[in-house]
Amino acid sequence: PGDTPPSNPVSGIATPPELNRAWALTYQMNGVSDAAIAKVLILVPGFLGGANDFDYVARRIVARSGGQTAVWAVDRRSNALEDQTGLDAAAAAKDPDVAKRYYFQGAAVCGRTFAGFKTGDAVSFESEWGIRTHIIDLDALVTEASRRYLKAAIFLGGHSLGGSIVPIYAAWDFDGRAGFERLSGLLLRRAAS
Repeated sequence: PGDTPPSNPVSGIATPPELNRAWALTYQMNGVSDAAIAKVLILVPGFLGGANDFDYVARRIVARSGGQTAVWAVDRRSNALEDQTGLDAAAAAKDPDVAKRYYFQGAAVCGRTFAGFKTGDAVSFESEWGIRTHIIDLDALVTEASRRYLKAAIFLGGHSLGGSIVPIYAAWDFDGRAGFERLSGLLLRRAAS
């Protein structure tokens, strides 16, 4: 479970409960128990990014650590609004035209047809998904990683805008306790000069 933001003040539309969740794509070596994980790296994507942006690097980190590191790639709430049916079917068929037919020509995939693109009015609740919601969702993932991997060091890193969110999380006041107190470290990139 993630944050429950307020309803949009104009439309009165609240975020559907199924979207009040924190999302992450997890990478962990097969056959390695949670108890054997020594480090967890939680990665926050940039402005238009998502969890899949970290796929290559996450797989490499897990492999190069010999399975002692798990990587959690954060997905933004807005990614949960996407209908992936056509993309998933196209990937399985290795045919991009499957997605084209699903999204733009009314073709069915597994008995389902695309419901259409969402308008701003239909998702007006997103107006309340500001930095607070993002930080609370991120904290839900940090908390879950700490619960799941009891002995692991938890690190937080990010790319682009995600790299700006990491220090915001570290400085956030969670009822008198700063975010950085929940972490073993931050991965920050110094700007080139």
